[in-house]
Amino acid sequence: MKTSTTILTVLAALTVNLFAAGAAQANECALPIVGETHLLRSHDTGDYVQNNGGVAVTDAISNLADAQLEIVPGLLDPSKVSLRLASDPTRYLAVTSGSSLEVGLFTDDGTAAFDLRATFEIMPGMTTGDCNYTGVSLRWHYAHQLGQEYYLTLGGSGDGSRPLYVYPQAPNQAAKPSEQTFAIDFQEHTGPICAP
Repeated sequence: MKTSTTILTVLAALTVNLFAAGAAQANECALPIVGETHLLRSHDTGDYVQNNGGVAVTDAISNLADAQLEIVPGLLDPSKVSLRLASDPTRYLAVTSGSSLEVGLFTDDGTAAFDLRATFEIMPGMTTGDCNYTGVSLRWHYAHQLGQEYYLTLGGSGDGSRPLYVYPQAPNQAAKPSEQTFAIDFQEHTGPICAP
């Protein structure tokens, strides 16, 4: 009788752990985009993430080469993603090494610290709630490992060039859900897949 109770307890614990692991995986997006080049468009403004002298901003595209991002296996964890500038494969979308939490397109220095700064998880869009090309959110993987929920976020306000940061999950005092949602547009398209 004691053995049966022990076996049932172990099976119950395994079931709970498997369910929790499945639920955690279900929250991530498994879009088939690794190895492809895309444009990342702000759901809030309709402008595109691009390189501006090493700073990642959203703006209307003036030079397509500055906005094409190749989605590659995560530098820290290959089951996640890193976003590399297609025109300069040494530059990755990464959180600054300072305390500002600003995001730039920085040169990979080959260190583990850089890998921490440049790895993200593709999650269902804050605005759309879906996991598709028209709206995803990018969670900073390193912060998530530390129990913090920080997402790629459109900073600033108004029209024109706006910087990118990682901020806590919206809604909060610093960000609203639409500022943490991005569309993944195919590079060969001349316009957005859908309106923001």
